[in-house]
Amino acid sequence: TNPTWWVPISGFDLRAMLCNTHDEQGDFDVREYFEIVMDDEMLNCKPLVKAFWEVVTNFSPEQKRQFLFFVTGVRTLPEKHTEQIRIELPFLAIGNEHHSVMSMLPQAHTCTNTIEIPNYYDSKCAVEGRKCSASELYALIEEKLLIAISETQGYELDAIEGAEEEVVDEEEQAERDAAEREAARQDAEDRA
Repeated sequence: TNPTWWVPISGFDLRAMLCNTHDEQGDFDVREYFEIVMDDEMLNCKPLVKAFWEVVTNFSPEQKRQFLFFVTGVRTLPEKHTEQIRIELPFLAIGNEHHSVMSMLPQAHTCTNTIEIPNYYDSKCAVEGRKCSASELYALIEEKLLIAISETQGYELDAIEGAEEEVVDEEEQAERDAAEREAARQDAEDRA
């Protein structure tokens, strides 16, 4: 066998073969790729669950990638239903703490694909002394989630603070890959 059969394969090609990269630019539904597990507190707050999923569903494809990165630490989708996203409602407001809950942002734990959402519904109702409307809750969750997902750092090597990032557009990368494959092919022919 010829051990150089793999030489024409670039890093870009290898990643495409091994990772689910075919849909990196397209739209997707988080619930089609992940098993969603909610704690009892979240499940019992139906207005919050409904508003949360409406916000996430209405995100642009890029915002959904940011959400995915915020919760999981990576922008690529797994194979369908091979991973979970846990959604928890861990913050219990007592007395005057409802104001502080209203200022909190969602938090994520990428090791366990967990997102913790403050109970904006109960706190908004308590602060305003009335039932909060669906549109008000939607706007609040959208605002808080957009801030949280846009401020995320992640743990991927290219997200390390201070790391030099090389910005390469897809066309330039494709040209480099083609040149690498051609050079490897020529090298293999010269040795044959």
